[in-house]
Amino acid sequence: MPNQLDRQNGDQQVEVEVVDLDPTLRGYHVAWNYGTRYWLPLLGPIPWAVWQTLLSFCFGGRDTCWPSINLIADIAAGGNRHLITGRWRGKGESRRRHPGALETLQEAGLLAIETQHAGRQTRYRFHVLREPPILAPDQLAQLPVRLQETHAELLTRCGMDQQTYQQRVHRLHRRAAQDTTPYVQDTTPSAQDITPGAQDTTKHYKEERVIEEVWRTIKEALKLEITSSNYQTYLHDTRGIAFDRNTGTLLVEASSPLVASQLNNYFAMTVRRAIIATNSSIHGIPIATVDFAPRPQQPWEAAREDPAAV
Repeated sequence: MPNQLDRQNGDQQVEVEVVDLDPTLRGYHVAWNYGTRYWLPLLGPIPWAVWQTLLSFCFGGRDTCWPSINLIADIAAGGNRHLITGRWRGKGESRRRHPGALETLQEAGLLAIETQHAGRQTRYRFHVLREPPILAPDQLAQLPVRLQETHAELLTRCGMDQQTYQQRVHRLHRRAAQDTTPYVQDTTPSAQDITPGAQDTTKHYKEERVIEEVWRTIKEALKLEITSSNYQTYLHDTRGIAFDRNTGTLLVEASSPLVASQLNNYFAMTVRRAIIATNSSIHGIPIATVDFAPRPQQPWEAAREDPAAV
């Protein structure tokens, strides 16, 4: 991704875009030593590779992405989609479920999945923990004794007592999203040829991507309009979700009712200036205004707040 630098030139602020032409350096995420040393042996190489793959699709600091199952399999599992989704094997009483990498990641609390169905077509939205959390005691007990010992030494070096350790445990609840386990055939738009009956769903899917990208551009312009603290408090976690072609209104999801109210009441003119500055439009229709709506609390967010749900 391009790097953006702000420089002062007299009374004017100039934005300089630095574009890296080396394809191996386009985009990155941090590789955590803790994750490699403790989460990798807990999860196994395929689930760990899938988590890293999903992180690579969480662009711009987001914690959500939507690559197709086939694309994930091509990157992390040699094209074997059953290693990603899992499968049933055997017949009758001997029939058993062999979990895939996605189920393993959900069980471990690194991932929650939303699914949307339109006939035979299924789309997935992945909610990913961007940083590997500290292992829970039950997870730590699954590691080889040598790694359990080095983990204990690490906690001691960090000055972390047992009570603090328990408080630091954090995971996404594995039952967080509705209909999370992708047992059905993957039929996302990017995973197969689109049949005529699926064209409306595919069109909606593509428009969602356009809306999110346009709002990201407007957010970049807003960084120049407001203070860094206000941006982090009110705009950082917002997401474009819908566009009304008749009124030119872009609907944006805010993190809470309070944040949505503040943005609608006190930042409307600032947002309007950013729209004008970017000349933003969706499919050729200019954006006239932005309406902020609070994000409904999702089950996995409630689980994060309730230790008993973990």
